Order: sequence, then structure tokens, then C-alpha cells
Amino acid sequence: WREAGCLAACCLGSWNAGRVAESGEPPNWSGTGCFVCALGGEVESTDWGWRSVARCRGGGLERTVRLEGRGHPPQCMGTARVWAQWVPWTVRGTFDESRIYGSRGWAGRLRVCSDFDWIEAQTPSSPQWKVLLNAARTSLLARYSERLSPEALGFVWGISTGDKSLLPRDLRSAFSRIGLAHVLAVSGYHVGLVGFIPLLFARSRRQSLRALALLGIPLLGAFVLFCGASESAVRAWTMASLLIVAAVIRRPGSLGHSLNVAAWVMLVLHPLALQQLGTQLSFVAVLGIGLGLEAAAALRLPRWARPAMVPIA
Repeated sequence: WREAGCLAACCLGSWNAGRVAESGEPPNWSGTGCFVCALGGEVESTDWGWRSVARCRGGGLERTVRLEGRGHPPQCMGTARVWAQWVPWTVRGTFDESRIYGSRGWAGRLRVCSDFDWIEAQTPSSPQWKVLLNAARTSLLARYSERLSPEALGFVWGISTGDKSLLPRDLRSAFSRIGLAHVLAVSGYHVGLVGFIPLLFARSRRQSLRALALLGIPLLGAFVLFCGASESAVRAWTMASLLIVAAVIRRPGSLGHSLNVAAWVMLVLHPLALQQLGTQLSFVAVLGIGLGLEAAAALRLPRWARPAMVPIA
């Protein structure tokens, strides 16, 4: 039933993602023109400028695109008229932008070539929890900046939060060439390191310590939000929360069952996540680890040899 549930979740997500992808017309914008854009996401600063997500209208079509530009980013939210260049997704070697970014619902990218002519501008408002989260990130970054060099700051900030914007371009390229770029992305490994402490409390024989482990679930969720809430981190947080609850109430925890529930939750909330390569690799890797550990138990391998099944899986 566990494997059937995982298969059903993947089939449901694939069907839902295909339905969403087929519901829109293919974009036929070309060249440079005037677009009316409504910024629908936070403006992110990059090493070459800024980028955001916007709903843009022009030439009789309306699409959700990735809006990007150089120079100063927009200081407010709302609807604006811009002169921009339409750039469709391309394939660079083995990197298919339409598959990676199109799975997020983005039809392409618009490169802004002029200033924003605001039709309806408003001060960006964020929920209180997001304001506190940004304040915590700013405070932590200020502490790091006081004690670390620029190269060390970019590395430590990237490995602890997943934000690689402060990492120099040559250092980022070096990590990619040696195959360690995944170290700079917060994934299930980082969530597992943080969630290891609540799991220790949950395995205690004292009821008070087991109840204390439940406090680790919201703290672990805050860490995931602090790091940007990537798909692999959300998957790891869902699984860790289920395993902590199972240990607290003295029920056997199942890696496969928790993976199944995480798949259902993510595909119901974000069906297009199934088409993202990071999500696929995250679930397949954990499934391989779970099957490897079950094979080790079925083969009755000695206890000291079972940890070796994880890297093999």
C-alpha cells in the first residue's frame, strides 16, 4: 500500500501538472515592446541586477513571466508600464530552461529596458512573520559580515541559508566544476542535521522530554522558511515532523509512509513541482535510501555494516 500510494501521488501530480500546462496558450511574443506588468513576487537582488515574478500583458496576450533587469530594482509593488525585451526559454547544452522554469508556470523572461512607469504603485506589504524572518536574516548577515572575509561570508551564508548571491562568481563556478554545487543548497541533509536533536528527545523514556520534542517541529519549520523553503527542505520537514510525532506517541515510524505523505502534500499544494528536477531527485534519493535500509534488514547484515547501505543506495 505504501508503494501504491507513492505511485498514485506521482500519477496525480503528473496529470495535474499536464492539465495546468495545457490550459494556457503558447506565447507568441517576439522582440521588444511595451508591456503592462503586475509584480506578483518579491524582488530578488542578483550579482547582475534583479529579478522577480510578474503577470504581464501585451500584444493581446497575458502571461506569467520572470521579470528581470539591471541597475536599481523597483522600490515598490503594483502595476507598471515598461519597455522590455521578450526572451523565450532556451536549451543550453543539457540544461533545458523551459523544463526547469516552465514547470513553475513561467512562460519566459522579460528584460526591462526602461524605467517603471507606475500605473498603480503601492508600498510592498508582507505578513508579520515574513517581516520578522527578514529581520532575522538581516541581523545574522550583519553578524557574519563583521567577522568574515567576503569570500568566507559568501560560502558560510550560502551553506547555511542556500542564498548564493554573495558568493563570488569564480568560487561558484569552482563548486560546479568539482560537483559540489549541491552543498550550497539547503536540502534534506541540512534539515536532518537540525532535526536530529528533536528526534533524540522524542526517543527518550521520559514523557516530559518526548513532549519537548514536539517544539522542534515549528522550530524546524522556521528554519525551512528561513532558508527559502525549497522543495527538498519542505519534503524533509514533513517527513521529520511525522517521524517525531510517531516517536512521541510510541508508534513505529516508517520512512516510506512519511515519504508518501510528503509527496501527497507537496503535489496537492504545488502540482507543477513534480516537473522540477530537484524535486524528482530528492524523492528518488530518499526512496533509494529507504529501500536500501530495508534490504539490509532483510539480509540480516551486521549492525556495523548497515550504515554503508545509505551511500550505496
